[in-house]
Amino acid sequence: TTRGAAANDISATSDMSMLTPNACIDMCYGEKPTRPVVQLVDVRLQGKNNKGVMSDGETTFFAVFNSAVAKMFRSESNPDGQVELYSAVRLTDYTISTISAETRVAIVMGMEMNESQPEGKIGDPVSAKDKGKPEPAELPAATPSKGPSPGGHSNTTPESSQQSRVAPAGFAPKPAARASEPAAPGRPTPIEALNPYSRTWTVRAKVTENGELRSITTKAGETMSVWEMVIADESGEIKCTAWRADAERFARIAELGSTYLVSRGQIKIANKRYSSTANNYEITLGADSAMVKQDVELKTFTPTYHFDFTPIADLSAKPANSTVDVIGSVTEVGPVQNIVSKAGRELVKRVINLSDDSNAAIEVTLWGKSAETFAEDAAATAAVIAFKGLVVSEWNTRSLGAVRSTKIQMDPDLPQAKRVKAWADTGAASAATSLSINTSGGGSGGGGASMADDLAELLGLPPSKIPEKGAYATVGGYISRILTSKGGGGGGPAEERPIWYSACPKCNKKAIGEYGAGWSCESCGWSGDACTHRYIVAVQLIDASGTSYATAYQEQAIAIFGKTADELKAIKDADQSAFEAECSSVLFKRRTFRLRAKIETYQGVDRTKVGVVNSTPTTPITEGKRMLADIMKYDLPEPPAPEPSATPDEPMPQAAADGEAAEPAAVEA
Repeated sequence: TTRGAAANDISATSDMSMLTPNACIDMCYGEKPTRPVVQLVDVRLQGKNNKGVMSDGETTFFAVFNSAVAKMFRSESNPDGQVELYSAVRLTDYTISTISAETRVAIVMGMEMNESQPEGKIGDPVSAKDKGKPEPAELPAATPSKGPSPGGHSNTTPESSQQSRVAPAGFAPKPAARASEPAAPGRPTPIEALNPYSRTWTVRAKVTENGELRSITTKAGETMSVWEMVIADESGEIKCTAWRADAERFARIAELGSTYLVSRGQIKIANKRYSSTANNYEITLGADSAMVKQDVELKTFTPTYHFDFTPIADLSAKPANSTVDVIGSVTEVGPVQNIVSKAGRELVKRVINLSDDSNAAIEVTLWGKSAETFAEDAAATAAVIAFKGLVVSEWNTRSLGAVRSTKIQMDPDLPQAKRVKAWADTGAASAATSLSINTSGGGSGGGGASMADDLAELLGLPPSKIPEKGAYATVGGYISRILTSKGGGGGGPAEERPIWYSACPKCNKKAIGEYGAGWSCESCGWSGDACTHRYIVAVQLIDASGTSYATAYQEQAIAIFGKTADELKAIKDADQSAFEAECSSVLFKRRTFRLRAKIETYQGVDRTKVGVVNSTPTTPITEGKRMLADIMKYDLPEPPAPEPSATPDEPMPQAAADGEAAEPAAVEA
């Protein structure tokens, strides 16, 4: 019996040695041991409320686990989890959150299994809060301690005769604060210490991003205001959002670059689809939130974006709505387009084409200010751009879209950028296979989506080979005619053919009415004094293989004319000859067209109808890159070395005088 008890004592001592001594009691008093090893003696996983109790063998401390850590626990729904009750774990990422003056909790955001594991529960630990912090081994000359005070510790100095314990040398505890009071302005909370369990806090931070006040419409039809900003201090950055009246209030207060004391907001886990800040949390400002300007210059946190680049060729395997980081060379920059959403909101967008050294290309759609301020010459300079937080879309087969949280870095100082730049300088970018149906309109992109290389080949496709969604082709050619009239055959008068239609400003469907008498829409029920106009332009295209009629709609026609339908109609109403001059100005200028051919049945006969998906002017730079990429496809021999030029001692042939025949040598020269 004695030998068995001794063996158990040895085993308990061995298990105790794997845990970090006094780890839990140190956390209880606000200290943060580095990568401590603790045992989990209680675990409760309840969806988003995941908590437990940690032990250092002698004392215990309460812990809360985030969703990523909760996935490490073994359960019926997660049989592959490694962590279970009584496991010894090493805390790799955690913080101590103060709930009240005497209550703290550990927020665990990262942990790993310890190398050695116990056979069961180690020791008989008690709550660290009940036990109190032990006195140091060596005490300075002071009045002996008479035991712990209520709560386990005291704020008195070592010289006090009423102290309940002796604090270590240099220890300066924080003064207790009531839960109803914000943190003292003189000692603001660092942004990196904020978490959902922070009850009373105040941060002093600078506004590094100040969004616009905008309106959104919910699925229930409610229209509300929303506003966002990003604030930063020396420790980190965090996104703040306000809604409804609070959004209007804070949007008036916030100024980009100014410093504020911000307090009393709800801290929650950040939605990374809409927030790309270097923080796992975000703040929602409410009616009781405060934002007070400070006349101080604050040194702020400089965010370092950690990119996880996905090769463009691998994006076809990514599910829709997933978020990715991409780096590539810009090969095409489309024009800025003004569109109206289904909800009636006016939006600004721009489509660019991006390719990388996986020999693949894809379209990226930018919105708002990002679209308006994007460098027009990015394709001409083959700029390399890194995107963080693009959303994968199935639009145009496969494409990427920017959201409000997307970050853009032009020509970043990254090894991946240098690699892509070197690849693009060879001209290979123009020959990359596109994952998108190339609505940006430039180059020979389109890859597998293109089924023809010229008009004759596109029109010659048999109906059986044209998919239901249409056959696509990228064609270089010209507009030879704008069809503004129809009929006139057999000597009869020609009938005017409008290149626009009267549209409902709310849903863009056809509006019925007359000028001066009012308009109405049968589709959505709108009625008003004035309608808008949208393009529906019939054009004749020509290339080296032949001609074809095609239809260009709103955005595509705006790219051709450079004017909206309302603007062009105003010119026509004022001066017919000026209108005809506008139409003639777009003829016989080389452009790159993205065309779609579909089969339509008219009076029982199938016929091919061609539509313009997009159109951009062909520049010498883009055309030269395309031709260079085509040349590189051939295995051509090296060009012969040039013949040496004439030496200075050899006289150069004299040019023939006017009216005289040139000597053969001069002709050769």
